[in-house]
Amino acid sequence: MSRLSPLVALLIVAGTIPCALGAENSSAAMSNAEPGALELSAAPDLRDYLKGRGYLDETTKLDVLRTGPNDSSSGISDIYALQYLDAGNCGSAGCTQIIVTKAEDGAFLLYEEWLGTGLTMLDTETDGARDLVIRTDQGVLEGRFNGTKYVWSPTSGQANGASANPTVKQLGQTTSGSQGSNEPAETSGQCIDDHVWHGYANGRRAGGGGALGYGLCRTNREANLLLFSCKPGAGEVEVAVNMTTRRLDDSDPVTVALVVDGTSFEFKGTAYYDVMTGQVEPELAPISLDHPLFAALETADGSASLSINGDRRKMTLSGAPGAAAMMKQACAAPLNPAEE
Repeated sequence: MSRLSPLVALLIVAGTIPCALGAENSSAAMSNAEPGALELSAAPDLRDYLKGRGYLDETTKLDVLRTGPNDSSSGISDIYALQYLDAGNCGSAGCTQIIVTKAEDGAFLLYEEWLGTGLTMLDTETDGARDLVIRTDQGVLEGRFNGTKYVWSPTSGQANGASANPTVKQLGQTTSGSQGSNEPAETSGQCIDDHVWHGYANGRRAGGGGALGYGLCRTNREANLLLFSCKPGAGEVEVAVNMTTRRLDDSDPVTVALVVDGTSFEFKGTAYYDVMTGQVEPELAPISLDHPLFAALETADGSASLSINGDRRKMTLSGAPGAAAMMKQACAAPLNPAEE
């Protein structure tokens, strides 16, 4: 799993992470490429992006399709559909498949991830991008580009009796390890717009406790952009915000507002200069484990946003309910159940 520093994570969220050296020339070349199968080595900027997000390592096997677009009116220069083939990305429900777009300014966005097989590009196209077909547990689905993303529906041969708006088999809540055991456990939701909520249970061997984080889809615990962490039975939760805004100077008062399904939760603190990241970041006071924010996240199913002194950014709530529940259970549990 890729390890990202808070600074790198910050640059990613801010949309200012630079392309790899030589990416400008390769971007121009790829933007004029015809749709079709692609060797990853021919798109070094895409390769570096996947590595940085934890979607590519020495064991990864995958097929890459460039599906379009044939014009840049949407601001998108390249659309990639990726079918993973290696054991680490495959299971009983299929293998990981992702769609990645590249903007004209070189910024990448992984906006969709699901499980399936047989990712195929058709000769037909919609809104300047080739149509796609995938096989899922709901049958064969066809994807058509709408100028921003692919929209999926049953193929014509399966339309009768099929759902008018089928849901592609998404990764959903993925959990590794067993909560309450000696070993650590982790859970996260479906990757949406490159971000997701993560839940952590440290395990009794590590002293118990856990954490709730919001960050990149494949990241390590400390690189989360927002992290709530606690010790077992302490009732107090530390809050770390690995993000900043141009509106912050060292020692400024800070208000961080997290809006979940229309309800705003505010946290006060002070800005400080982090010598490790070279950024001015918020430093917030701990909150209680029974803070209403966690209950809101456990039932969240709408929209969310985070603002730092009024500088607002949207957030996905994918994985938030399961992640919040894992943290609360890990933090409330005593180190040894016999201690109750």
